[in-house]
Amino acid sequence: MPKIVDNWRVAWRNRFFRDQLLLSLIGFLLASVLMRLFLSYIETRSGISLPDPLLPLFAPTDLKWITFSCIYSAMILGFVALAIYPFSLLLAIRSIFVMILLRITFLFLLPLDPPPGCIPLVDPFIRMPAVFPPTSRDLFFSWPTALMALFGFCARWRDMRILFFSAAALVSILFLLQHVHYTIDLVAAPCFAYLAFGIAKGNTLHEVSGTPSNNRI
Repeated sequence: MPKIVDNWRVAWRNRFFRDQLLLSLIGFLLASVLMRLFLSYIETRSGISLPDPLLPLFAPTDLKWITFSCIYSAMILGFVALAIYPFSLLLAIRSIFVMILLRITFLFLLPLDPPPGCIPLVDPFIRMPAVFPPTSRDLFFSWPTALMALFGFCARWRDMRILFFSAAALVSILFLLQHVHYTIDLVAAPCFAYLAFGIAKGNTLHEVSGTPSNNRI
């Protein structure tokens, strides 16, 4: 805890960090609202069905409790781990913003129908259909898989990177077992996460005056 407080105290004295964190949070919130509106729109579109090499091999199984438990656990752990290093958290927020824009772009360009036998991914913890309606066409690319892979790219410790990449693989398997995503949605997700990470990092100042080396990106 003292390390977190010290890191944030030093970072908060830096005007670059304060300004960029505020702008990044505003951008993230606006992009999230846009994403929610866009998901409502794509549910009204028809798309194409892709041939998949894995889905025909097994019948769909409802595993939503396990799936969402893994997703939420990884998300909480990811933000807590990144919060220790303020500039790493800033990089993660920027990366998520870029990833949202990439996902909106490819959802628009590649409309897909749900895989055969798809079990709608209904959140068993947040039962607010008016606010978080279940969707079935937000397919390419898988958002939870990409988010966990992104946490892995942003993580400062090797063990945490392994944990997040393993979580991304586990959730991908659970999605396949429920026929929620095509295989290509899941394979592409870490690639887009890395692309978003690279774009965000390339546009983020690495060396900030007055910031100790252990608190830099």
